[in-house]
Amino acid sequence: MYTWEKVPDEERETKIYEDTHDDSQVIDDLTLLEQYEILDPEGDQIAIVYSEGDAEALVTHLNR
Repeated sequence: MYTWEKVPDEERETKIYEDTHDDSQVIDDLTLLEQYEILDPEGDQIAIVYSEGDAEALVTHLNR
């Protein structure tokens, strides 16, 4: 069965930020995106997604 879990901040290899401000000239209003790893039945990471909803949807699809 495929599963997902949140990647702890200290274990992230890459940090992805999202611009949360409407004015593209403002660069100090960035939000660090959460990361969720998708794990195969053996517990190996097969993908990283950036929202809990995407993680749930992908795992649901894989487990059909």
